[in-house]
Amino acid sequence: MSIYRLPLCYQTDITTQCTVFNRLAVAQADIKRYESWIQTHPVICLDTSHNVVIEDSSRNWNNGPYSSLFYFENRWAHAEQTIDQVIACITEKKYILCNYAYRDILRNRYSPPIEILFYGYDSAARIFYTPQLDPNNGKMRESILPFAEFLVSTNHIMKHYCSKLEHSEAKHYFFFKTMQNRPHPLSDPSIPGWLTVVQRELKGMPNSSTGCSVLMSFANYLDLCGEEIAQDSLVQKSICTSFGRLYEYYRLYIKRLRIFSAKQKIDADKLINVLNEVVESCHICYSLAFKATEDHDPHIYSRLAHYTRTLYQRVVPSMSDFYIYLQKL
Repeated sequence: MSIYRLPLCYQTDITTQCTVFNRLAVAQADIKRYESWIQTHPVICLDTSHNVVIEDSSRNWNNGPYSSLFYFENRWAHAEQTIDQVIACITEKKYILCNYAYRDILRNRYSPPIEILFYGYDSAARIFYTPQLDPNNGKMRESILPFAEFLVSTNHIMKHYCSKLEHSEAKHYFFFKTMQNRPHPLSDPSIPGWLTVVQRELKGMPNSSTGCSVLMSFANYLDLCGEEIAQDSLVQKSICTSFGRLYEYYRLYIKRLRIFSAKQKIDADKLINVLNEVVESCHICYSLAFKATEDHDPHIYSRLAHYTRTLYQRVVPSMSDFYIYLQKL
């Protein structure tokens, strides 16, 4: 078979986090399974670098995030067999996750490796199919990666990253991961399940900043680092991305609530209305954070801290009221 593609959805709920997009693009290709899964799993966190990230609440730390959705398998391919092994795995209906380093021709250097997803190939044209961000509209689209370019990247990664491993032959092997759908029971969202979801938002998860506390922790970070942020373009960019993730997370939360309230025939309008305001505010904060990257004005970050703290003060009481409402049902 010359051309082979596995199902993929480009209109995903999360696009601002590459690793999450790669997984949800596969998951959302089966919408019933996905809508059942999102009822209890997505959670927002603040990582050790103060970046907002979207995680799987049932994360298995041995298998990595989203192991509740997929079977993952670590693979090592000899340099000469990398293309054949990747093709064979895709033919077995396994998606491929691997590192890829873009080459900057003008600067004659490589980017740090990033995770990319392969979901198809054309063996005659010698290309892989992979999602890529369209710079013209900020949306993900199908892209092609020639086998030859992929091999250049794998050789670079093996030389500069795998060679650091203890195994003397490591530099001759390329690491990648296969991802295959894990059966997920289709069940209607339940009130006990959502009591757990809302409680997790209010109280967070052990040993981490999760749920509503992310808003307050992020606001405190913005307050403390105003002057430093104004001089660091990478941090400025990460703050923009964090507000983009807050926007997408709460928009997804509304989607989850609508599915839940429709199935259980309950009234979630009050909380949904508040979260709609939060989504709009997150979008405004994103625009303001982007403006700050151009103006380099540290005072903008104190304003963002204030807005983020206000979001926390709006979300927590509404979540608490909804939790009490569910307890009475």
